[in-house]
Amino acid sequence: MQQHNVVTRLSLIIVIATIAVYFLHHQVQIHGAPYHILTDQRVTLILVLLPAMFYIMTWLLSRWNAESNGISWLNMLTLTFSSIGMIAAGNGMIEYHFSIFMVLAIISYYENIKIIAAMTILFTIQHILGFFVFTLYVFGVPAGEYSLSMVAYHAIFLVATSGALSWQIYHKRQLRLQLDETVKEQAQLQTIMKQMLVSSDQLLEASVQLQTLYDNTQTELEQIVPKVQSISYDAEANSQFSSNTSAAVSNISTGLKEISNANIVVVQLATNMSHKASQGQQMMNTILVQMDRLNDVSTTSSYTISRLNERSGTVQQIATTIKAIAKQTRLLAINASIEAARVGVHGKGFAVVANEVGKLADQSSEAASHISSLVSGIEDETNRSVEAMQLVVDEVTEGIDRIAIMGQLLQEIITLIDESVEKFQLASQATEQVAASTMQASTSLIEMSNFTLEIQEKTKVVAAATNRQYESNSRLAPLIRKLTEISYRLKK
Repeated sequence: MQQHNVVTRLSLIIVIATIAVYFLHHQVQIHGAPYHILTDQRVTLILVLLPAMFYIMTWLLSRWNAESNGISWLNMLTLTFSSIGMIAAGNGMIEYHFSIFMVLAIISYYENIKIIAAMTILFTIQHILGFFVFTLYVFGVPAGEYSLSMVAYHAIFLVATSGALSWQIYHKRQLRLQLDETVKEQAQLQTIMKQMLVSSDQLLEASVQLQTLYDNTQTELEQIVPKVQSISYDAEANSQFSSNTSAAVSNISTGLKEISNANIVVVQLATNMSHKASQGQQMMNTILVQMDRLNDVSTTSSYTISRLNERSGTVQQIATTIKAIAKQTRLLAINASIEAARVGVHGKGFAVVANEVGKLADQSSEAASHISSLVSGIEDETNRSVEAMQLVVDEVTEGIDRIAIMGQLLQEIITLIDESVEKFQLASQATEQVAASTMQASTSLIEMSNFTLEIQEKTKVVAAATNRQYESNSRLAPLIRKLTEISYRLKK
């Protein structure tokens, strides 16, 4: 629409100039040509008013539809016939022939080769008719007196000017297409860069989450290791205590045999047994408390190791996400290299950046694979630790039940001893019952001692597995730091 407005205004100026030339030569007669009296004023007036008519049609069409393509063609006719009318009004003076190049320059503003070609054809027809028929209106001389070579010169310059304008328009269009293509490629490169920035942000966020998870896991492992070692020490102490208790019960059994053989000292022996049984009861209560603590610690350790196993699974998922992001980043880097290659020399710097991004993506993928391998090892060790700790919990629970039974047995021994003191006549019978009960208690203590030894061995296995897991988790630290550094480098 802007092109239409500019050319239409220039057309009006040329129409006014044509009319002015007519009045200057035919009304004022500022230039007296020898053949001026021979021209038909009506033909000249028609040629002068014809461009004005085309201008009016252009103005009406622009008011009806400002975007119509017909406006450009009407402007071409207005300018063409303005130049023709101006030459005719000026009695074919050579100076007015320069108006042809002026209107060609104006109409080239449309950058339409077809319009320029049409204008060139009209001027060519004008010169041909002028040479053969209307020589006075075109060249200002009678027919047959104008040189054919001069007409050829006019035609050559006219075609050359039109060709030059057409070539310029065509070349300008090609440059504009190349510029549009370059703009599109730059937009694509900017899109790829934005996608790479988003991927680097996601990678950085995953690295931060992995670092946080690693710190939490490390803290929990630092808490688990001392507890597992404490369980091992308690199991060893409990084993020693069970051995001592078993020996004490064996002594009680020997004393009961002696009471059975010698009733004379039964009261003294019964008193001693009552005293020792009381001590055994206290020791059993102490063992029961320690076993309860061992059960609580084992349960806590089992829960903590289970949480560690769950977090190891989370680390595995994050490592998988990192590998997917690294793969996508590699694809984006390849696309960026392709787009940079298409740009040519201007994309060499970006191609180097894309290559470096591809290398960083490969390093991220390798680091993620290494993390995944380590996490898999951690999960295996954690699963074995969970199984071993569950066995510890089961064995401790069973030991508590047995210790409770032993406590009840010792309480019965104490009761029997008290009755033997009060009822000396029933000493033999009571002694036999106490001996039987003591033997049973001795057997239970031996079993408990063996069970305690098993707990100790299993606790050592759990402690060793926990230490290995702690060491494996420590090896994740440099890999996580490396991954974070790569994320920051991609961010920059």
